[in-house]
Amino acid sequence: MAQYPWHREPTIMDCFASEDKMCEEFMRLVKQNVMYGKMLPNSVVHIPNGQRGKGKSYMLATLREKRLGAVKGAPDYLIRLPDAKIGWFEAKFFECKSLKTKTTIKATEPFPEQVEFREQALARGEKHAYFYTPNEGIDILEKWGVITNHAGGSHDK
Repeated sequence: MAQYPWHREPTIMDCFASEDKMCEEFMRLVKQNVMYGKMLPNSVVHIPNGQRGKGKSYMLATLREKRLGAVKGAPDYLIRLPDAKIGWFEAKFFECKSLKTKTTIKATEPFPEQVEFREQALARGEKHAYFYTPNEGIDILEKWGVITNHAGGSHDK
């Protein structure tokens, strides 16, 4: 299996029906950390960019997003870091395809526009990460200092 940014081989437990379902679980964990006082409210903000669908209503929604300033390749989340800087989170998920004989697990890859956005963010000194499971997203927030043992601490700078 190819090298991925996580520390172990993915299992069927890492699979979600869609990126939306994975993001719902990630936000449930974020809200849980806020409730327990481990992070400040509104530290993670979803960016509604690139609605999925087809047909006339989808095309109208896409045109409306462009008029409102949607940027192709923009990540799924804006992260408010404790040092008054920002970070970006792009959710990717594992697609699991079950055949009668074996299950294949494949990570979704970033689009070229997402890679370009990441390179621009890093060049400006901003943080940027892809996460492939809700728990991996929480681990990165802890590493960045967004989640602490209490909502004060590093957030008070």
